Amino acid sequence: HGSHILLMAGMALLVALPILLFFARFPYFFVFRLSYVANKGAGAVAGKPWLTWLLNIGRVIRGIFWQGETNLRHNLPGRPYLDPIQAFFFLAGLIVTIRQRRHPGTVFLWLWLLIMLLPSVLSGDAPHFGRLVGAAPAIAIFAALGFVWLVRMAVDRLNGRAARIAAAVLGLLLLFSVILSVRDYFSRYAGHDQLPQVFYQSDWRLGGLAGAQPPETNLYLTPNQEEMATIYFALGDPDRLRSFAGLPGLIPAGKPGQPGLYLVRTDETGPAVDLLAELSSYFPGGQVGQEVDGLMSFRAPATAARVQLPPDATISSPDDMALALADEMLLRGYSIEQNDHELMVTLVWQAGNGLDRDYTAFIHVLNQAGEIVAQVDRPPAGYATGNWRPGEVVVDSFVMSLPPGIDGEAITLQTGFYSLLSLNNLGEPAVLGRIIVE
Repeated sequence: HGSHILLMAGMALLVALPILLFFARFPYFFVFRLSYVANKGAGAVAGKPWLTWLLNIGRVIRGIFWQGETNLRHNLPGRPYLDPIQAFFFLAGLIVTIRQRRHPGTVFLWLWLLIMLLPSVLSGDAPHFGRLVGAAPAIAIFAALGFVWLVRMAVDRLNGRAARIAAAVLGLLLLFSVILSVRDYFSRYAGHDQLPQVFYQSDWRLGGLAGAQPPETNLYLTPNQEEMATIYFALGDPDRLRSFAGLPGLIPAGKPGQPGLYLVRTDETGPAVDLLAELSSYFPGGQVGQEVDGLMSFRAPATAARVQLPPDATISSPDDMALALADEMLLRGYSIEQNDHELMVTLVWQAGNGLDRDYTAFIHVLNQAGEIVAQVDRPPAGYATGNWRPGEVVVDSFVMSLPPGIDGEAITLQTGFYSLLSLNNLGEPAVLGRIIVE
């Protein structure tokens, strides 16, 4: 009845109200996913969305009845949405509803089915069983209506033993469908050798390992990876884990007086072995763990010094120095090593409490007249400042070439940060040591 439909619509609106208010306030999040998946994928026809949708209608129909899809994450590859028995009952349900097409419940059911097929039809990679999830209840209702109709028709049109046999056959068909589903999903699908990889089992174990660490442990993951949801879910608190690229010369050393755990992917492209060697050199008392699931760990003890500098540097700052940049960053130490016409500059920064955005670091080389004769400008290597924790120590090394013709001259180095958007410096630059170019 119309009153029932209005009641259902009202309840649906009430349930959806929080997210609708969120979308009204932040419309970007409403259109982002639509623009991300609509008319994109292996089956999309460039520049012809109408042709993509037309072809997708056939793909969705084939996916429901006999073709399936290939994405293991969504379904057993090649298995259609409905097995042959379910498809038979579903088609019978379609016949029933067509015969009762004027009934409000039938109209609502058809609208439900057609609208919920649209997410797959409008994308470019149909049939996408993940985007058919909204249609699953409607499809199940159609199949149930078809089964009930066939049973009633058998009972009404047949007499005695024949009616019982027909009903029993329909019941056995339904039971056989259940057996097929159990076999497909609890045996074939669950035993698929690629399932752990598809569902990020290694990420789940990684997140569990990180979550089991004491609360004061500084947790790091390298190299960076795009998909972090499984790790965060297993970890329970995404803010505990920081990821960095693992590039040479940068070490997030954690907070003084707190232990650190570094989780290093060995099955990704990146200098994992070099990073472990660099961590072992910086934290001589650290411990490298055994490789498990393509992951190696390094534990830095809480007692390890977080501010360490090369002992043989040309200039090395004292351990107790702390030059502040606008109260958002402290330069805790630095070293300068000269090799021919190259400088290796190592900076030890400690984040303040107000660091909430990504900054670009710079090192300027000034001649005696105060002119810049060489410089390096770049964000910290693979670890943006917006991710630094308050109180965290980060070591970053720079290699810069000096211009020819300045042998024997005295040069001064200065460093700091600036916002790439506004080009405003983060406080006044910190002046480093003065050296004679050899």
